Amino acid sequence: MAKAGTARRPRKPRGFGHERVDEILEAAKALHAEGGYAGITTRKIAERVGVSQTALYTYFPDKDAILIAVCDRAFRRLDGLLVAAEAAAPSRARVFPVLLRTYLDFAFSVPVEYEIIFMPPRSDPAGSPTVRPGLFAFHRFRDQVAALMREGHLRPGDPDTVAQAAWASLHGLATLLIVQTRFPWANRADLIDTLIDGLVRGYGVGGPGGTRTRTPEGSRF
Repeated sequence: MAKAGTARRPRKPRGFGHERVDEILEAAKALHAEGGYAGITTRKIAERVGVSQTALYTYFPDKDAILIAVCDRAFRRLDGLLVAAEAAAPSRARVFPVLLRTYLDFAFSVPVEYEIIFMPPRSDPAGSPTVRPGLFAFHRFRDQVAALMREGHLRPGDPDTVAQAAWASLHGLATLLIVQTRFPWANRADLIDTLIDGLVRGYGVGGPGGTRTRTPEGSRF
């Protein structure tokens, strides 16, 4: 008998595979938000979803595989956002600042996933469940940077180096704002604008050029 207050869901019949996977991933995210990586167990996930651990293992072999799936789903969303942002930019000369803002909008919209993606629990990066998936999202950004260089919208350089430096700068700001909530930060929108302005001034070829292209989604921060 389940203890009072436990929210085990009624078990579903077979045939709800995609829905079940969604529920498993959402349960893992909720447990991570409540207690971090250590607070996640396959038993707890199974209880939240309303299945046995044995049934859970038909979808994922362990909790790291579940977190890999969470990361992969988030990265695929970021990849799609980068593609859409490039297409929606008012001009090719404005693509770079729009991509930078898109990255930060994404990070702040999914803080739990962002912690799972970029703050792996393991000390060995090669073995971390959160490092391997999603490299395609960075490669997308790198390829976009390379194209802008070829077109003369960014100053010449090594695309990998520039993309990694910009990616690291964005990641650093997002991580600190998400994790260090007690620090007396300046206005978030001003911090974002200042970082983007600096990156565009540093890597762009046309001077300041007015980089404050805050999108409706970005204006929330």
